[in-house]
Amino acid sequence: MKNNLLKALLGLTLMMSCSKDYVEPEFSGVLEQRGNDNHKIWKLAQVDNQYDFTLTDGTPGNGNSIIKYVYGCSRPVGRPITFSDYAEENGEMLWDNSSTMSYNNNFMIAEEIAQEYGDEVIRTYHYDSDYKWTGITTTVNGDVLEDELIIGPGGQVKSYASGGVKYEYIWKGDNQIKSNIYVQPAAELRSLQNSQVFGMVGSNEILKRKTKEVVLQAFKELQQTKNRASALRSINTEEWVLVAREESIVDTKVIEPFGSAAVGYPGTSSDAGFYNLSKNLTTHSKYFRVNEDGTPGGVYYSADFDSYTIKDNLPVDIHYRRFIEGYTEDAEGNSLDYTDHGVVHLHYISGCNQGK
Repeated sequence: MKNNLLKALLGLTLMMSCSKDYVEPEFSGVLEQRGNDNHKIWKLAQVDNQYDFTLTDGTPGNGNSIIKYVYGCSRPVGRPITFSDYAEENGEMLWDNSSTMSYNNNFMIAEEIAQEYGDEVIRTYHYDSDYKWTGITTTVNGDVLEDELIIGPGGQVKSYASGGVKYEYIWKGDNQIKSNIYVQPAAELRSLQNSQVFGMVGSNEILKRKTKEVVLQAFKELQQTKNRASALRSINTEEWVLVAREESIVDTKVIEPFGSAAVGYPGTSSDAGFYNLSKNLTTHSKYFRVNEDGTPGGVYYSADFDSYTIKDNLPVDIHYRRFIEGYTEDAEGNSLDYTDHGVVHLHYISGCNQGK
């Protein structure tokens, strides 16, 4: 989903040295100062990513991706009306996603029609008579999902459940610093396999696939023991059982750039059902399993920004590194981990770019 590679990389990373005095040529002009609200002036129009990776057996590779937003020049001016996200690795396409967005009379997102990883996804946003966001109806390939969104009074998504999987988002002020992933042992395996919650990891297809693998493995182990007593944790089949967790660190001096692309989206939501959109740039994230006794298990995905340049509270160039456990297998079936390093460059515009 548009919880794409860059949204992942911009949402998964660690403290870094900031070259705050460096000025990109595209920002050489005077930029109006509005405290921490520069994303209201500059809109994220394009994100380019180039990277090289190595597997644990020494196999090298490379990849690239590009994200583009088009902002309307007619009423409502400045709202994102189309989105595209293309990625390839070693010359082979990883994904090619796109969306079209429409808005209501209050200039808030009404509907998003998307092609995401081969599926047709329609998200319809709902509001009450006071224009307060009340939830989303998601349709995938014509089937309406039985989703459950818990939305706080400030528009922050507290939790999202679908098909026996649930994400719980933990907030500190305007930033999401932790998410807990639960499964319900009473659910059917097919239900978990088809759950759209796996797309809410806040990242790319690679992380979604890895998280799905981790969660399904934990679910199968729970089902194997659900009829036996456990001294470590209850296995009541009706309860939600914690199986994985994500922790993040943000730079409170830098604005999350995808907030600009989310103009018109309510609360902490954004395009592609991205529900845990922080105000500030996430500079480190790691995903790890949770053991039977509730203690942290092994890390299966992490990403860190080694350095980044900023201009007026917005990131411009980001140098990052990433680790993925068990990315693939060799010819003998041995698991191979993945490490990469790359550069993300963000392009901004002021105003609209429809038809340009």
